Amino acid sequence: MSSTRAPAAPASPSRGQYRPVPGNDHAAADHDDVDIEPTFWEKSRDVVTAYFRRLFIPILVFISVGIVVLLSILLIVRPKGTAPIGGGNGGSPVLIPPGGESGTWNAIRLPSHIVPIQYDLNFGTIVDGEFNSTFAGDAAIRLNFTKPSNFVAVHAVGLNLTNVALAVDANTTLVPVRHEVNTARQYHVFVFDRAVSTVATLRIHYAGKIDRSLRGYYLAKYIDTETGAPNWIATTQFEATDARRAFPCLDEPAMKATFEITMSTQSHLHALSNMHVVSRDIAIPNGVAVADKYALTKTYKFAPTPRMSSYLVAFIVSDFESTSATSKGGVTVSVWTQPGITSMGEYAARVGAAVLDYYEILLGIPFPMRFLALVSVPDFAAGAMENWARVATVIAHELAHQWFGDLVTMKWWDDLYLNEGFATFSEFLGTAAAEPSFGMPEQFYRMDQVKAMLADASPHSRAIHATVNDPVEIEGLFDAISYSKGGSILHMIQHFLEARGRSFFGGVHNYLEAHAYNNAESRDLWDALSFPDLNVTRIVQEWIQTPGYPRVTFSLPESTSAGKPVVPGRGPVPASLAVEQTRNSGIRVNASEPTNPLGTVWQIPLTWAVYTNRTGVPVATGAAQSTVFDAAKGAIQLTTPPARDLPVFDEHWVIKPNVGQHGFYRFVIPSPMLHTVAEWWTANPQLWTPLDRAGVLEDALDRLMAGDADVDAALGLLRGLYREQTYTVWGVAMDRLASIRRLLELHPDYAAVSSVLNGLVEKVVKNIGWDEETDEFEVEAKGGESQSRHVRALLRTEILSFAASIGHAPTVRKAQELFELLADEVELASIARSKHKPPRRPAVPVALVPVVLDTAVRAGGDREYAVVEQRLRSATLTNDEAVYLHALAQATAPHLIVRNVALALSSAVRGQDKVRFMSWIVRSAPTAPALVADYLDAHWATFLEQLGGGGAFSSATELIGVLAESAHNEAEMARVAALFDATKRAVPPNTKVALDTGLTRAREHAVWRERVGEQVVGWAKKEAAARMA
Repeated sequence: MSSTRAPAAPASPSRGQYRPVPGNDHAAADHDDVDIEPTFWEKSRDVVTAYFRRLFIPILVFISVGIVVLLSILLIVRPKGTAPIGGGNGGSPVLIPPGGESGTWNAIRLPSHIVPIQYDLNFGTIVDGEFNSTFAGDAAIRLNFTKPSNFVAVHAVGLNLTNVALAVDANTTLVPVRHEVNTARQYHVFVFDRAVSTVATLRIHYAGKIDRSLRGYYLAKYIDTETGAPNWIATTQFEATDARRAFPCLDEPAMKATFEITMSTQSHLHALSNMHVVSRDIAIPNGVAVADKYALTKTYKFAPTPRMSSYLVAFIVSDFESTSATSKGGVTVSVWTQPGITSMGEYAARVGAAVLDYYEILLGIPFPMRFLALVSVPDFAAGAMENWARVATVIAHELAHQWFGDLVTMKWWDDLYLNEGFATFSEFLGTAAAEPSFGMPEQFYRMDQVKAMLADASPHSRAIHATVNDPVEIEGLFDAISYSKGGSILHMIQHFLEARGRSFFGGVHNYLEAHAYNNAESRDLWDALSFPDLNVTRIVQEWIQTPGYPRVTFSLPESTSAGKPVVPGRGPVPASLAVEQTRNSGIRVNASEPTNPLGTVWQIPLTWAVYTNRTGVPVATGAAQSTVFDAAKGAIQLTTPPARDLPVFDEHWVIKPNVGQHGFYRFVIPSPMLHTVAEWWTANPQLWTPLDRAGVLEDALDRLMAGDADVDAALGLLRGLYREQTYTVWGVAMDRLASIRRLLELHPDYAAVSSVLNGLVEKVVKNIGWDEETDEFEVEAKGGESQSRHVRALLRTEILSFAASIGHAPTVRKAQELFELLADEVELASIARSKHKPPRRPAVPVALVPVVLDTAVRAGGDREYAVVEQRLRSATLTNDEAVYLHALAQATAPHLIVRNVALALSSAVRGQDKVRFMSWIVRSAPTAPALVADYLDAHWATFLEQLGGGGAFSSATELIGVLAESAHNEAEMARVAALFDATKRAVPPNTKVALDTGLTRAREHAVWRERVGEQVVGWAKKEAAARMA
């Protein structure tokens, strides 16, 4: 077998619409690598858990015959010695000027009359460090021409395409007379001298370079845990439009086909792909070691895949090792990790098997494969989390794609939520089935429902179903609207149907069965969930097709029939309430702007319960009530208590909306009722369920942040936190309190705010402590309600981190003491060690290491920073690196902030971590945004080189948005706008959307400080004084 190295792709040409094949090599062309950048997916759920993102990035590889793939990991290689595909003269190039419409095909979408049937991909990969890794191979694409055509269009980016031919039959092979490259549309058009109207095979030789772009076929690096040396693997990330960077293809989700993949690797590596290996050849001359490290001595042939979209193709070349578990259905779930740490994959394998079993029962459709592989990729921009809950949810999310995305694929990217919304919705169900103690139903509210509401309240929000065409628009859909809002609407409809005795998952089963191995559109799902007397398709219309979501308010007559004024929540419970809906929004910079400019009226699955204290203690007047509220204005009926001979002059009553927090809407409780809720909650910490308490608090503080709440009433609810001990409530509270703190940290009377914040956390910090006191499964908090040890561990980590961030002195002191104990630790955050070294008890519980490091750097100086930076540079595990980066980002000294930005743009920080790290830096101190902007301005070329290329999960838009929204005044806003002015300099893709959204938020923050901030500070002064009295 030849040891000739795979050729690298030539340099990219200048940008343009169409360009001819250069020179006289009419059969060869390289494609301009068009910059594509979407919204970054899966931004950190919150600052506390952000540094946990990493360990298991599941890239599921199917190994057996039958169904579909999960997440993309692909690579196409050509074995050395494979003969070039028959050549021919490509014809004289035709110059078509940029922007010209005279190309053979110029539409954004590929022609629908040319449909792929099967791909035969045969390629070889040379992994040779960061700058010399390459791949080359041959593609044979079997096409069905449903009507006569004299051309074929295929997607390809960054590939050198040669030896193109179209085999019509055994005796007829056509070569192109012209080869056009549409760089804007990212496809090649091959024109032939006659039309074809049957099945034919397009043959292309292709070659490319493997880089560290985190898209297409790319390189990932890991550090050997034994030697500390860097090692490289080749892996893939194809969603949404990056399969075209690894092999020529018809790269649209509806263009499904089967794939037969053959891969050749070097002797020290092996190959994985979507299916199981049917043959493996090892060619080592004379049975001795291969002297040439570039020799492709191994060839793996994989079984044909089911029909699937190109973005689902997956492959990887590595030296990884695996561990496995078996599901009840007999599926072997393997987890592949870098050598020496397979023990870290044991938990993931067990969870994967359990989740697989659950989904099979829930959906009523068996997983048809015998094997399933999860690969822990060191560099993977889509992200994952290191702690067990995050590992479980990521696996549950990706396994859900086996049904939602693979078995049934959206027809076009405008219905991305059919994939990602369903997977987000399902991940909590799957994780809860595998780990009942994790409290996932309650976590869905904060992690996705509230997250989606915050995003969807922006005037720049979009509908879930969004019209998109080109790759930049497509990749912009990977955001909180597709994922979190899509999942939240499914969550709402599930509970709406099940409350009426209808089977939600029965309808889902019918949807999957009807469209198996095919494509579907939005209406297909909702029609499957509809009933003759219940038109779900109509109910969800506005939720899917328009941006935003509703806010519901109610009102009572101003006076009784006797002329006495009516105070909401005082006196007997009325028989009905007047109800009104409008679009929810944040604070409006221009108060005259309409609140609901589109006039949208949603069909709201409204639920509520009424509570009264007429018996002396708050009790429900009856069961929760519900209706579909489908008018701008209307009325709802209330369950009134039975008539009693009790004094009612001091009776208070409260309406608890959105029982269980399943509905995707806000509800405005009038101020008198909020005062009553605060009184009841303070007296009884277990008033309602934790989720319902969290919902009332979140809705009230949302109105406070929107600038139209009674400040005393909304903030009065915070008094319930003095005795609150649950993670569900504190999670919501910490997110909102952190926002208020940031907005007011430059206020001259911020000390009053700080005093209140410190008082709120005092009791919960003392009760939760720094270590668990019992090993019992259920732990009764020192407030009355029980939580699992896992949930209390989450609360401990987050509440201590929050307390330290607000300067809670006892917490800061304890963290600094523990930091000294960590000073001599070699690996501060690892939960695993080398297979040759037994684990030893760390000086600090692993879950609290991030709290200790963050606090030490934030409260310390050069010494603490240097200790953590040294650990970063010597880290061998990516989850350790994430912890160290988050800690370094807490530095507040100006010179350390600048050092952090320089570090972010250096090779010491992985590509997928750069944007997140810099976003953390921007938020580290009030002075940080200006320092970051100045550094980027002075090192613009480096910034563009590092972060200007875009990619579905590796874009600079998060950083641009954070920088813009962190501007404190008009001068700072103008500075950021000038920094990213596309008319003056080259900027990353999608800059305008991120910049406009961020600047809008900055203006909203400024208005809030002016209109509301002073009132909040005033309330804090009174509250602090009252607590001291």
